[in-house]
Amino acid sequence: MTNANEKILQLKNVRLYFRSGFGKRKVVVKAVHNISFDVYKGEVFGLVGESGCGKTTTGRAIIKLYNLTDGQIYFKGKLISEGNRGKNLEIKRLRQEIKEKIKETNSQISELKGEGVKSNEEKLAVEIGEAQQELKSFIAEKKAQISELKKQKALAKRANVRDPELMSKMQMIFQDPIDSLNPRMTVKEIISEGLKINGIRDKEFIDKEVNRALELVGLLPDHANRYPHEFSGGQRQRIGIARALIVNPELIIADEPISALDVSIQAQIINLLNDLRKKFGLTILFIAHNLSVVKFFCDRIAVMYYGRIVEIATSDELFKHPLHPYTKALLSAVPMPDPDYEKTRRRITYNPSLRKFTVDKPKMVEIYPGHFVYASEEEVKAYRKELNLE
Repeated sequence: MTNANEKILQLKNVRLYFRSGFGKRKVVVKAVHNISFDVYKGEVFGLVGESGCGKTTTGRAIIKLYNLTDGQIYFKGKLISEGNRGKNLEIKRLRQEIKEKIKETNSQISELKGEGVKSNEEKLAVEIGEAQQELKSFIAEKKAQISELKKQKALAKRANVRDPELMSKMQMIFQDPIDSLNPRMTVKEIISEGLKINGIRDKEFIDKEVNRALELVGLLPDHANRYPHEFSGGQRQRIGIARALIVNPELIIADEPISALDVSIQAQIINLLNDLRKKFGLTILFIAHNLSVVKFFCDRIAVMYYGRIVEIATSDELFKHPLHPYTKALLSAVPMPDPDYEKTRRRITYNPSLRKFTVDKPKMVEIYPGHFVYASEEEVKAYRKELNLE
């Protein structure tokens, strides 16, 4: 069951940027741009959106496969990853302020000296001294701020050091089962790798745990000595799930675990994850394209578009009252097993260029308890009116 009071995972203003090219061709790709959300213990939190919107990048950043550009990630209340872009920009700004202040003071002193011929020399010396003292105090203050920011950067660097014991409580099921399994290793070696990394060397204990994990996912102990290419797609995905379960995690990040499988096998994998969730009290961050599956499986859903989260709500609320135009466009693309409906179904196309923000910048706003939308003040009023809240 979901514990609404205990946050197991927190993302705060997370940014993940990638640079490519050189000189004039240098490009910065904002794969994840300023996203924040909480995942509560025992729930299934869905992350949906079109390909390339940053879902997988977010999942990989959580398990520290990527270093954050900015923001913080907390797991079980402990800071596990932090980016320094904000601090670096602030240090750069403070240094620029010092340069501008020095330039301004030098200009002021030059003017005073130019006027010194006509004025009292003692008064001139006092004014120059005051200007220099003001500059000295200003530089000292800014340097103290820079020193504090550097200390924070050092602490962030420590947070980015991997804690094996804590991180073993967080595992990932990768999207493509064949690419995530080493073809030169047997199933037993693949599944037991997590135990060996955590320092367990007892062969008898490892064999016992591998067999237990295989049975949990519906495979036989005899499968332990086979290689990945000897299994079907669904079986390979089960091996990936067994590998994640072997270290008894509390959080599993399932990155589109059913996207490469046929419908019947998809149902088997979803039912398996549901059973494991209930049996072990697992928390699951479920990344997917299939909105029908997300509606059935997830407690809450976050919709991503081009690196941003544009809407967060409970599964029922999101499907009953989608508010953001992109969410509506996504839901309009879901096929229904009704030929008559499909003949008349009209797709909603999302055009972001129509949403131009100059003064009224959008932000995440809680429209309804637990229902957040990325919108401007004008849009918030329209959404409240749509829900008859005004």
